[in-house]
Amino acid sequence: MQEMIEEVEKIVAAYKSNINGRKKYYDYPFTDNCEHYYQLIVLQRSLDIWTRSLELMRKYSAIRSGVKDLKKSSHFEKLINTNQYEYKLLPNLHKEMIEYMKILEWRLQEQS
Repeated sequence: MQEMIEEVEKIVAAYKSNINGRKKYYDYPFTDNCEHYYQLIVLQRSLDIWTRSLELMRKYSAIRSGVKDLKKSSHFEKLINTNQYEYKLLPNLHKEMIEYMKILEWRLQEQS
């Protein structure tokens, strides 16, 4: 996934430099060429599409590789507190379970 993101970043950089080079064309007095404006619009549209694709790829890459999804201790704690089960957890056992989950989450965060 990271290789694909790097390739798309190269494409976006190429489009940006191409657009900046074509914008310098405005400095010359013969800018009445409609084809030039059309090419700028097409390039800008392509750049927007590639940029949106890059943002989407970064988003999914962060979701897949992040430790954020593994942090469930707060959810687990709320679940135990809100739901009434037939059996009762001892308060000490409940606290120890949550503390252990937080330690494991911390270790996972340290590894990545």
